[in-house]
Amino acid sequence: MLAICIATKHIQLGATTRFITAQHLANQLGRALTSAGRQRVLRPLLACDVLVLDELGYLPTLPGFGPALYELIAGRYEKRPTLLTSNKSLTEWAAIVQDASLAAALVDRILHHGEVFYLKGPSFRLKGRSLESEVVAAAAAFTNGTDGGLEAEHRTGGPEDAVR
Repeated sequence: MLAICIATKHIQLGATTRFITAQHLANQLGRALTSAGRQRVLRPLLACDVLVLDELGYLPTLPGFGPALYELIAGRYEKRPTLLTSNKSLTEWAAIVQDASLAAALVDRILHHGEVFYLKGPSFRLKGRSLESEVVAAAAAFTNGTDGGLEAEHRTGGPEDAVR
């Protein structure tokens, strides 16, 4: 939700913005059988002023996704802002891209000028629902507890600083 709000503000300011889920991107890249097809998928994502890549790591991807994600991030690096959302910490990205060296290169580019925000707390989607307290209690027990309020942690250091 936060990434969408930031992207919406950039649109209001006149920027071109693209939104895509990681799974949708992976599916598009999986259907692109040639290098030209892959470039056709990546070109608009490389060219837009602001890119939101949502839900990175929520679902497993094919082995070719990691190199394509690197191509996208490296192509936008130091040129245009990219907002990434993920339920995985940066230390878990090797599993997402299926290559530890590639994950390190991605994290390096993202953290060089990037900001990392860790959000925790009850789901916004469950606000006002009768099951909210039960789900929040279960989620808190599962994650070894939270204070019940939304809390954001902002870190600007390297990957070692982003580890809880």
